[in-house]
Amino acid sequence: MRKDNGDFANASLEKLNTPDRNRLIVDDWKRNRTKYGKTLIFVGTQEHARTLGGLFGVDGDYAVSGDGEDGRREAGERFRSGEIKVLVNVKILSEGVDVPDIRTVILARPTLSPNLFMQMVGRGSRICGGKSFFYLVDIHDQLPDYEDFLVGVQDL
Repeated sequence: MRKDNGDFANASLEKLNTPDRNRLIVDDWKRNRTKYGKTLIFVGTQEHARTLGGLFGVDGDYAVSGDGEDGRREAGERFRSGEIKVLVNVKILSEGVDVPDIRTVILARPTLSPNLFMQMVGRGSRICGGKSFFYLVDIHDQLPDYEDFLVGVQDL
């Protein structure tokens, strides 16, 4: 995969936007919807976010920079309030967003950046009443590359 600015290029990341792969992600979430609860999904490109977000129907939405601040804010508010259970995004919600009741983070994109990886994982690690753990679903099997950054990780 080609790299830009030390991470994978959009042209490379867009190759992950395939019907079979997207269906696998949606089907896994639907099978586990009760367990997974409020789920934040990270993908690599805006087109992938739009495509995958649309596959969740009324349960999901997407937030990308190309849709303007109002669209992102509306999707974020619907997610925070629990109106939708799944929010697909690129990097918009990797920093400065605090939705403590996120139960699952799905990494549907690779990254070469330890900082980005920690930010994405960190969205699920917020403390919230009654929440003692969260699920991390790594579509790319990257966890072994970053085990040193994670504390108390166990496979469930």
